[in-house]
Amino acid sequence: MHNRLKAEAKAFDKIVTQRSTQNFNYDLKSKKIFKFFYNNPWRYPDTRSIAFSEKINFIKKNIKKNSQILEVGCGSGFLSIELTKSGHYVTGIDISEKSINIGIKTAKNKLTKNKIDKIKFVKTSYDKISKYKKKYDAVVFFKTLHHLENTNKVIKNTSKIL
Repeated sequence: MHNRLKAEAKAFDKIVTQRSTQNFNYDLKSKKIFKFFYNNPWRYPDTRSIAFSEKINFIKKNIKKNSQILEVGCGSGFLSIELTKSGHYVTGIDISEKSINIGIKTAKNKLTKNKIDKIKFVKTSYDKISKYKKKYDAVVFFKTLHHLENTNKVIKNTSKIL
């Protein structure tokens, strides 16, 4: 499994690098069209809104105020940042170092001084973090669960950290 995770991390790092060469940013409020995307919701502002905003609002609506949230497979951190803006304490984890670095950089640019202390990004895999003793009010798998092996074990481990 370790080799598979390394290969996935390398693939995600490559995608993130390609996107950064196109001056892509993970801002859901941006009106910019990213023509280099094909068949991807990030291409147009309207498809970004349809694909992400509704889901983000659902999460925000169904998580109590000031929650401790773990986002598994946070990628560039756009969801973690949105949840932090809403007052939550968020830990975003991902196996892609480049994605984590973008998340850190974006958070510094998008969050106010009093919110930046409520977010952290960690390069790690879910199987490692689920062994920690830290408890969370919510664990979010946003377009991530299908990347993890043995979903029954993932759900069991998730129940232990909630």
